[in-house]
Amino acid sequence: MLPLKIIILLLFFSFTLFQPVVSQSSFPSGDKDEYYGRLLQISGVSDVNTTFQLRPNDQGIFVENLHPWQAIFPNQKTPFYSPARYLDIDFYQPHLFQSYNTALPRGSNDGAIWQGRGYNTAFSTGLGISAGPLQIRFRPVVGYSQNRSFNLGPYSPPLIRVEDGRVTASEFAYRDFRGAIDYVQRFGDDAYSWFDFGDSSVELRYAGIRAAFSNERIWTGPSLQTSLQFGYSAPGFRHLYLGTYKPLNTIAGSFEFAYIFGGMRKSDYFDGRST
Repeated sequence: MLPLKIIILLLFFSFTLFQPVVSQSSFPSGDKDEYYGRLLQISGVSDVNTTFQLRPNDQGIFVENLHPWQAIFPNQKTPFYSPARYLDIDFYQPHLFQSYNTALPRGSNDGAIWQGRGYNTAFSTGLGISAGPLQIRFRPVVGYSQNRSFNLGPYSPPLIRVEDGRVTASEFAYRDFRGAIDYVQRFGDDAYSWFDFGDSSVELRYAGIRAAFSNERIWTGPSLQTSLQFGYSAPGFRHLYLGTYKPLNTIAGSFEFAYIFGGMRKSDYFDGRST
C-alpha cells in the first residue's frame, strides 16, 4: 500500500503538471461526459450511432452541430501534442474525488474507490498515446480510506466450503450470504492507501474491431445506475478483449459485440487464507 505522504505528493505533482491540459479522447467510464453524450444522441444533436449498451464507449463527443458544451467538446479532436504524422499524445483531465461517511460505508458506481466510514479520497489522471492502429491509455487511480470502525452485525462468520474442508469466513465479510460470495463489509481494521491501474489499456483498432489487453471497467445494458452484467461499482480486472469499438454497419443493421477473456481472484477478507 502507498503511504499517505506519497499520495499527497502525487496529487500535488499531477495537479501542477497536468491541470492546464484537458484533452479528452473518449468517454471516461461512468463519467458525466458519457451521460452528456447520451443526451446529445437522444436529442438528435449528435450523429453518434452507438447504443451505449456496451461500454466503455470510444466514439467521443466530437459532433458537427452546436451544443451547450461546445467549448469543452469541440467539433474536431485536437491532440495535445503530435510530434509525427501518425502519433498523437493526450493528457487526461485530472479527477479528484472526496467523500465522508458518518455512520456506515456508502457508495456506488465508483470503480476502485471503496467509501468506508470516515474520510475517503481518490485521484486519477494519465495520458493516451495513439500511433496508427495502436492505442495506449494509462489512467491509474490512487486513493486513501480512513476506514473507521462500525458495527459488523451480531451474527458469527459463516463456514465456507473449500476443497480441503470447511473454514470460517473472515470477520470482515458480510455474514448474511453464508460464505457464498466474496462480499466484504470492511477492508481490515486500519486506514489504508491503495493504487489501481484504473481504465488503462493497450489495444489495436481497425475497421471497427478492437483487440486489447485492458484493465478498464465494463458495463453492459442500457441503464444509468444498474448494469445487466459487470458494472462500475468495482475496479476493472485484467482481461483480453476482442470486439467492436463502434457499431458495425451492415445491410441487416448495425452490430456491437465483445468477447472477454479474464479472471478474478478472491480478496484477503473472504476466508482469511492467503491462497
